[in-house]
Amino acid sequence: MYRLSQTLARERMFYASPMIAAPSVMLIDMPIRNCGERLALGRYYAIILETDEERAELDRFLDEPRSAAVAPDLLDRRPSALVSDNVLISRYEPPEEGWPWVLVCRWPEPYSRAARDTPGCDMARGCYTMEVFEDPDGVEEHSIALLEQLGTHGELSIRMLTPASLSHPGLPDRLRWVRRSGGTDARRASMSIRCRSLDTRFSPMPTPICMHY
Repeated sequence: MYRLSQTLARERMFYASPMIAAPSVMLIDMPIRNCGERLALGRYYAIILETDEERAELDRFLDEPRSAAVAPDLLDRRPSALVSDNVLISRYEPPEEGWPWVLVCRWPEPYSRAARDTPGCDMARGCYTMEVFEDPDGVEEHSIALLEQLGTHGELSIRMLTPASLSHPGLPDRLRWVRRSGGTDARRASMSIRCRSLDTRFSPMPTPICMHY
């Protein structure tokens, strides 16, 4: 019998959620025969997990005996159960040496609706985009490029979430305002989006963004 956990998904790594509102990620390092340009860095298959129950469900799916290989896409199109008015950007450091950096962006309804109307712009579970990087420099460069892109369509209201601010809820929010010209704060933000053609001009107010850094 064929088990994904022992074949296609034998090499996998769990990236825990960095904060309550952010999902966890299961990253599968696919066998060489299954690698290709549709995968992150040509080799990684990423799965969004919103709850411990979904992780357990995925483990059972991967370990289920079957007669032939199937894609590990159990949760790819399941609608997200999380709701937010903010764009939430989460950075995931490698849990172990040899694994890449991951950035996950959860987009609120106006953005996800625009993505549905944009050909070739697919969001995992209807609201997530992901990028995978070999090193932190790639994370920073991509973050700057995305903030500059969003900034050309209006103002961004940015709240930086650090380990200190998350562990001390009484501390004041640290707000950054990035106008059309960008700014030095943009160079400290962690953001990611795969659909670079996504139009954000529908938002008349400053776009609220929460970033875990």
